[in-house]
Amino acid sequence: MAENYANRLLFFSIGIYFDSYNSQSKLFKTLQSEPIMNDYQSQSNFELGREHYRKGNYAEAVEYFIQGTKECCPNSVAWLARCYRDGIIVEKNLSIAKELYHSSYRLWNSHFMSKEDREIVDRWLLPNIERLNNVEECTTISQFVEGIGQVRVIKSNELGNSIKVRRNKNEIVVTVPKRNPLLSGIGFIEQKVTKEWVCDDCDNHFYDGYTINADLIHLQVVRGNTNDYVSTIEGRDCILQFPKDACLDYLYVQKTIHKHVKNLIFQRAQVAIPPVLVEVSERIGVPYGKCEVIKSSTEYGACNYTKQKRIVFTSKCVQLPLRSLEALCVHELTHYFILAHDYRFYHKMIELAGEEMFKLDAHLWDEGKWPYVRMGR
Repeated sequence: MAENYANRLLFFSIGIYFDSYNSQSKLFKTLQSEPIMNDYQSQSNFELGREHYRKGNYAEAVEYFIQGTKECCPNSVAWLARCYRDGIIVEKNLSIAKELYHSSYRLWNSHFMSKEDREIVDRWLLPNIERLNNVEECTTISQFVEGIGQVRVIKSNELGNSIKVRRNKNEIVVTVPKRNPLLSGIGFIEQKVTKEWVCDDCDNHFYDGYTINADLIHLQVVRGNTNDYVSTIEGRDCILQFPKDACLDYLYVQKTIHKHVKNLIFQRAQVAIPPVLVEVSERIGVPYGKCEVIKSSTEYGACNYTKQKRIVFTSKCVQLPLRSLEALCVHELTHYFILAHDYRFYHKMIELAGEEMFKLDAHLWDEGKWPYVRMGR
């Protein structure tokens, strides 16, 4: 545990911060005498926090209560509420205290409890909730999370048990059910979102000067001179300029860059892929009806000869070497004769375009290990 809590970052936009605290013996004795609610889930953080609290190590105790609150442990939520109510380590804030008390009570009511346990919960929590009836409850927080960036958490009455995440230009917005403490949204992001962002098959992340140099596309990601994301396409050259002050260590910046890069790739693919199919179709003498390019990240191409003789390619295919893309075109055109991927299909493919095309198609994305931007996420 860090000892210097005075230097910790703000926890919420309304000014919750860690600070030094001298032992408050009267309050400490009061808390010691109050009943401890039974556990219905793993509460190691709560138990460690309670132990530190009873020893007077309030800074460490609050740290554990915060971790337990992120895990929706009702005991941790209730004890953290007391800390905010009385200004123990954290700055006194009755709005946050009320939100935490209500969350703890809702969490306990979501568990199966015996009559005796419910009486304990009511006897301990309800007086604290009633005491803060006239205080406005906090329904949103904004916190900086190291390695991720700015995260805003909002409570919603419309969600069941789900947590929703969306990305704005400068922050990640997490919406949690009303019964959950706001800190659980921070915990969700920390656990579920990969901090080590990987954008391509070579385990890279976006950096200033990131480049994909393929036959049909030359993609660059560079730092711009403005505060906006600027995309330009000239022939095969696709350039994304990210904001001049953007920190590439933040997850939301990586995700936003990825979104713009995928759009650039899609726009280039719509222009570059259809002419390749036209050339291959004429070369092997197999007709088709329509060519489409879509953003899907799961497949490379698809063929529907039963209705419109339509061939579909995913936009990531524009990152393939030209010969490999031609092999994919041969693959899809071969479905004009045989729909199933059996020995007859591959014999027909070799008959139409030769064994080289067959081998390129068989190792479409692993040959040479060339880098390509992942189109998912």
